[in-house]
Amino acid sequence: MNAPQVPLVVIVVVIVAGEGTVKEKAEQWLKDVAKKWGVRTEGSGVAHGRDIVGTVMDKTWWAAWLKSHHRVRSSA
Repeated sequence: MNAPQVPLVVIVVVIVAGEGTVKEKAEQWLKDVAKKWGVRTEGSGVAHGRDIVGTVMDKTWWAAWLKSHHRVRSSA
């Protein structure tokens, strides 16, 4: 990511099968973590001067991109 703000990006990678219940659980988990982080930082959400951004990505769909940009590889 080449954003001038240089945020810290948290990527949660999941394998989505069927209706995506795993993805929904991961999204809920990330929202819960974000709420706790907001409380811990008194609402600023900043760590070491950097904003934190979170996302959940489907490993099957984004596998090549994740491997080339973030070195996330399949364990199989």
